Amino acid sequence: MNKNLEIWEDIFQNNEWGKYPSLAAVRFVARNFYKVPNRKDIRILELGCGTGANLWYCAREGFSVIGLDGSKTAINRMIDRFE
Repeated sequence: MNKNLEIWEDIFQNNEWGKYPSLAAVRFVARNFYKVPNRKDIRILELGCGTGANLWYCAREGFSVIGLDGSKTAINRMIDRFE
């Protein structure tokens, strides 16, 4: 496994964080996409999504989302959050 991925896996296994979207992400999405008539048409891709806090927020706002992360722990927490 890539050393960087090992570090992030360790971080997600040993820390409980990433529950809330970043203020910068909320502002960006609101400023650029809130006025779009059909939010489902907007696809948001987050690389290094961690536990999916930003994507969870976007999905709840009606946008289509996709997230990628190298940490299995982070992805599993994201899946749990979305369920």
